[in-house]
Amino acid sequence: MRSLFLLILGIVAGVFGTILWTTLDPTLDSTEPETALGGNARISLSEDALATVIKQNLEDLPGASDMRVSTDIREDGIVAVSLTVGTGALAVKATLETDPDVVAGRLKLNVVSSSLGKVALPEDIVERIERPLQQRLDDLSGGLEYTLRSISTAEHRLTLEIEI
Repeated sequence: MRSLFLLILGIVAGVFGTILWTTLDPTLDSTEPETALGGNARISLSEDALATVIKQNLEDLPGASDMRVSTDIREDGIVAVSLTVGTGALAVKATLETDPDVVAGRLKLNVVSSSLGKVALPEDIVERIERPLQQRLDDLSGGLEYTLRSISTAEHRLTLEIEI
């Protein structure tokens, strides 16, 4: 019985050793391409976080020190930005609705509607929103080439996913 056990143990050890020898590369040289730098990355901003980013990029507009910014990220894909300057009866309220889109693998905010009054032109505000979001995507990619793959506006969050 002991001889049979030792024979089976020897066979198992031999099979195990053969499998390891054929699957491991003892010289650590590989002919397979390097895939560690690829994949997807995602950035997700809540309504408050997006409003903070927008406010930081509107600071050089007239009255920006008193400006209050709020956002509404809707399920239909529209991102509504509300700007309020002043208080009480003298308050000026402006709204801008944008539809985030992917154009040539980059983020593009399309103006759906705006009522900015004398605050600014819609294109200027959109540029000030789009630029910091694009910069965050550039930072997320770590300087590598990437393509914006998807935009989601679910659960009051703006989520941008890139493929590196």
